[in-house]
Parts: sequence; C-alpha cells; structure tokens
Amino acid sequence: MNGIHLISASAGSGKTHRLVDELERAITRPDDPVRPEAIIATTFTVKAAAELRERVRSRLLELGHVE
Repeated sequence: MNGIHLISASAGSGKTHRLVDELERAITRPDDPVRPEAIIATTFTVKAAAELRERVRSRLLELGHVE
C-alpha cells in the first residue's frame, strides 16, 4: 500500500469493509509493514472515524495481532 489510495462510493456500498481489509493487509504484511500511527484515514464524521478505528482494531485482535 504505497502512496495515496482513494475509495469513494455511495452509502452502504462497503467502503468501511474495504478500508478495514486494506488497512489490515498493510499493517500485517510481512515485508515492510505500515505502522498504524503512520496511517491517515479521513471520514465525514467523528462517529465514522471511531467505527473504522474499532473495526480495524477488532480485525487485528481476531488475527492475533495484539501488539
């Protein structure tokens, strides 16, 4: 995941699910993983940002990435 990636779609189309997948892959890749604190994701609301953060955190914990 190098550079800037833009995901734009209508409500209910799976943007958050896609972002969670992309972020999980970037953070857990064995070669040159991305540091979570180096990721910037923009949402339209604080609630959406919290939802995205929690979904990524939950996914990582489910996969055993507790660090």
